[in-house]
Amino acid sequence: MIRMVAKRWWWLFVLAVLVGGAPAHAADDVAQAKALFQTGVRHFNGGELDQALDAFKKSVELNPRSAETYNNIAAIYHQFGMLDQAEANFQKARRLNPDYELARYNLARLYLTLARQEYEEVLRLTTNPAREKEAHYYIGVLDQVLGEAGEGDTSSPPSRDRVESAPAADAEEASGGSPLDREAIPERPAPAPAPGALAAGDTVATLFSQAKLAHANGDYDRAIEGYRKVVRLRPDDSHVYYNLGSALFSNGQYEEALTAFDRSIAIDPSSAEVHHFRGATLEKLGRNDEAIEALKRSLALEESYKARWLLGVLYEKAGDYASAVQAFEAVAKVQPENKKIADYLEEARMILAMKGGGERPTGPQVPADQERRAWLEQWRQAWEGRDLDAYMSFYSEAFVARGKKGARDKRDWRANKAKKFRRGSIHVQISDVRIDEREGLIIFSFVQDFRRGGYRDHGMKKLFVRDEGGHLRIVSEEWHRL
Repeated sequence: MIRMVAKRWWWLFVLAVLVGGAPAHAADDVAQAKALFQTGVRHFNGGELDQALDAFKKSVELNPRSAETYNNIAAIYHQFGMLDQAEANFQKARRLNPDYELARYNLARLYLTLARQEYEEVLRLTTNPAREKEAHYYIGVLDQVLGEAGEGDTSSPPSRDRVESAPAADAEEASGGSPLDREAIPERPAPAPAPGALAAGDTVATLFSQAKLAHANGDYDRAIEGYRKVVRLRPDDSHVYYNLGSALFSNGQYEEALTAFDRSIAIDPSSAEVHHFRGATLEKLGRNDEAIEALKRSLALEESYKARWLLGVLYEKAGDYASAVQAFEAVAKVQPENKKIADYLEEARMILAMKGGGERPTGPQVPADQERRAWLEQWRQAWEGRDLDAYMSFYSEAFVARGKKGARDKRDWRANKAKKFRRGSIHVQISDVRIDEREGLIIFSFVQDFRRGGYRDHGMKKLFVRDEGGHLRIVSEEWHRL
């Protein structure tokens, strides 16, 4: 996993002046809301994020039209890694004041964090080396964008979520819509104490907040160190073990993560999320049967499309395509615009149909006649035999292959295959063949197992073929890893 290589700063938060529409509350409510707001800022500056969040929440109950308070609540949620809650509150701030630049800035940074999180999920799910390499690259780019000031660069504080620090002087000022030019930059907290020791004035809650802050910042080593100190002080707190397991998982320490999740569940077995991540950890360790059982327990406690998606992936790995289809269909109902899950569902349905279960995808069906199957076998033999001329005779002059490197015509395809054919013996097996006809094309769909030397892959291949003067020619092809 790529790490941030910039200097390990504690996050600095620029505290600007609170502005925004003042609600038509009684004067004492407004005064109390402002007092709670300032209490939240003091707790925040002291690293007491739980107390700060509580104060801001009480403040916004008295002043529900304060975009600035919602921004501060969201910023703390972001640091805790509670990204859904952070997004919801940044959006509230933006809706209350569409011209609130700070909330929009923070929301944009949150979406960068979400993008990084999704690339982490790609690394967890993918078995495609090229996709894994690309995900690592983009995580590195995002780490630089979201990272901290480099060595010697003290001209400006790191770009992080920012919270407002001072409430408006009165309602008239608050309704003006333009911030005052006052900013305060708090002192950076001292480094964390050595393992096993508490710094003077520190509390367990503060240590926990600091560990969560490091965790949200992607500093997993520091987060793990912090959580372990808190575990020694709170040995019966399931939440601390869960956070420790999450940081260990993100750091690639799966065996230790599993131990932490097991401890969390032993203390409190009612958390669906802990069972979910325990399942994800077992999947990383290759213990797929146990992972399936863990995910089932998670879903029995609380429905989650992410847990159900992973369950579908595991069923697919186990060859239980009927159960995979059921899991993916459930996800598709709550994520109808998710193209990735639609692709998973289509492939699972197709393989299930090929194996004689479920319904085949809609569309005209072409009889699996012997002549076309014989043509497909000749194509396979030419490929496996590394007979370049015979192999390329199956491809149309109009052939185009599309991929990450852009479109490649028949000439480029031939040059690419010529290089690969020189690298050693090739073994190709095809199974579960299905032949469809649609819009003038014959579509051969099948499961393909490919091996060359120590490299192996297993996926779904589609050949898009047309009749050219009595000869079948491939005009395009697709492959997806299974």
